[in-house]
Amino acid sequence: MLVLRRARRRYPPNYFRKQPFIYMNPGHPLKLRRQIIKRVENGHTLKSTAIHYNVSESSVIRLLRKWRTTGSIENAERVNSQVRVLEPHSDLLNKLITEDPRMTLRQIKAHLEERGIKVCVATVHNMLRHLGHGPRRKKPKRSKKVAAQAKKQSKSK
Repeated sequence: MLVLRRARRRYPPNYFRKQPFIYMNPGHPLKLRRQIIKRVENGHTLKSTAIHYNVSESSVIRLLRKWRTTGSIENAERVNSQVRVLEPHSDLLNKLITEDPRMTLRQIKAHLEERGIKVCVATVHNMLRHLGHGPRRKKPKRSKKVAAQAKKQSKSK
């Protein structure tokens, strides 16, 4: 008798379903953290505390370590570490774009380098996007045929 086995799934059932993007997990609520600390101080083991409050054992260990070293169980304040290098020069960038809206990123970069501001093209792009300007166009490349014609005309002059 031939027995057919069901093929094992390579991925869990909801693996490819789109999940909403959550920036960072804020962690366990402060009330729960206080309860965990109190339970461990009353003599319960880390493992039984984790099972009782339905959290991982490593969460309990990290919480206790944080509480013993800093004396606090609150999350550290998050700081926006992104500093824009071209923020002080935003007026100059706006002026360059209003003078010539068709200016490319490389041309803007060259203007900035003339003034002693050394940045890469991606930095210029990100700052322009931050200021609300549309995408910059690349200069169209000349085809080989057009380049050959221009070369012939320059030789004949």
